[in-house]
Amino acid sequence: MTEESKSIEPSAGNESDGSQAVQTQRRIIKHDNQTYSWTGKRWIDIETFTSPPAMIVDQLDAILLPILLEEDEKISDVQQLLDRAKEARDQKQHTRTESLARKILLLAPGNFGAMAILCSCLRAVGKPEEALKASESHKMVEYPPVILTRAAALCDLGRWEAAMIEVRKVLAISKKHSSWGYVNSQAPKLLNRIKTIRPDLF
Repeated sequence: MTEESKSIEPSAGNESDGSQAVQTQRRIIKHDNQTYSWTGKRWIDIETFTSPPAMIVDQLDAILLPILLEEDEKISDVQQLLDRAKEARDQKQHTRTESLARKILLLAPGNFGAMAILCSCLRAVGKPEEALKASESHKMVEYPPVILTRAAALCDLGRWEAAMIEVRKVLAISKKHSSWGYVNSQAPKLLNRIKTIRPDLF
C-alpha cells in the first residue's frame, strides 16, 4: 500500500495544537484508487454513495484507528472525550473505549457517563466482575445508565436476584423522571432477560 493509497483528510472541523480543536466526525480517505468518506458512523464510497464491502471497511478502520488514538492523546476536554468514547463504543473499539473512559475518570472522577461506558465496555469483553468492581463506588447514585449496566453485569454472572434489585431502582427513578428515554428502552430488556431465567422473581 502506498502513502497515496491511504491518505487521510479531515472533511469537517479544524485541527490545531489546542486539544479542544480536534474534530474527527468526518473523514475523507483515499485507498487503492477509491475515495471513501467516514461519517462518524459508517464508511461511504463517495462515487457510488454505497457502503464498501466488509473487507474494505476493515482496511479503512485499520487506517483510521491510529489517527484517532493519536488525537485521543491530545484531548483534555471531558465532553469531547466522552463523545469520542461513545463513538468508539458504538464501533466496538473496546480497547480504545476503555482507554478513553478511564482517561475521563482521571480528569473527572465523578463522571457517571464515563463510568457507564467503562462498565459497558468491560462487559462487552467478557469481564462483568471487573465492571461491577469499577462501578462499586457509584452503585448508590441515581443514574440509570450506571445502574442498568451493573444490572446487566449481574445477569452475566447469574446473580438474578441482585440484578432485579438494580432494575427496580431504575423503575423507581423513572417515576420521577419519566422523560428519560434510556430508562424506558433498557429496563424492560433486562426484565425480560431476568424473567426468562427466573420467572419466580415476578
